[in-house]
Parts: sequence; structure tokens; C-alpha cells
Amino acid sequence: MSPLIVTTPITSLDALTGYTTIQASDLEAEVWLDALVKITAPKNSAGAYIPLQNTTIENMVFDLNQHSHFGLQLFGCQQVTIRNCVFRNYAFHPDFVTDKEINESALYFNECQQVTIEGCHFINLDPGEPRGDDGYAARQLNRCITIEGYTSSHFTIRNNHFGPSPTG
Repeated sequence: MSPLIVTTPITSLDALTGYTTIQASDLEAEVWLDALVKITAPKNSAGAYIPLQNTTIENMVFDLNQHSHFGLQLFGCQQVTIRNCVFRNYAFHPDFVTDKEINESALYFNECQQVTIEGCHFINLDPGEPRGDDGYAARQLNRCITIEGYTSSHFTIRNNHFGPSPTG
């Protein structure tokens, strides 16, 4: 099956049906995606998320193709399982990483609860050369998994691979 080539972030899990690979388009070298997939729960009148519940994503490849800040972003979700997925091919690019994107990540959660990440591979996620006088700058640090938000809780991360591709 051919990959789903993404030019704007996908905002519905239904759009992933029938695909096993989600890949950032590289046709326009000067354009980077905010995310391949960005799922956001609705908010109530007080501004709190009305949680999206019981989300399972399995056996998917999220190929950032060196053209996306994030692979999968979830906002306001509960009871999430990410299983046997591959997150690959992030490359740091100083022209596209601003102070706003200091925490770009292959897998990003904000205000999510009861999340399990298991059996996934985080490969070829190149953070680039160190920046700054001390050889390290937080804005350049790429994380495989980022968890933010005051209400984020109960995360289980087990049996995952982090590093270069296991096939070389």
C-alpha cells in the first residue's frame, strides 16, 4: 500500500483508515508541517478539554521525512494506546525551529491521561549539531516523546526502541 503523503496536518483519526504509513511531503523544501497528525479534543465553555476517549493507534509508520516538527500530537485525550508504531526521520533544521517549537517531538501529548506507549520504534531522529556557547541549547533538543500539561498523568512507556534504525 502506498503511503498517505501529508501536506497539511491530519486532524481526524478516521483519515488514517486504510493506511499504514503517514509521510510528510517533501515537495516544497521551504515548507515544514506543524505535525503529520494533530488530534485535539473539543473544549467546554470554561476552556477545559472534553476528553476524546479510547483511542488506539497500532502498526502505523509516522515518517516525518525531514519536513515536520511533530509526528503525532494529541491534545485532551484519555485512555490512549500507541502500540507497535514507528516514528522516524526527524531532522533538525535551524531555519524552521523557532523558540515556539523548542519541544518538537515525534510523539507529543498535552493534557492527556491514561496513556500507554509500547512496542514502538523511535529511529533516525536527528537532533542536529549542538548550538550555543556551551554546546547545548534546549531549543535544539528533539525529544522522542514529550508530555506536557498540568492534567497529564498515568503514562506507561514500555518495551520501546530509541536510537538509530535497528537495520542500520
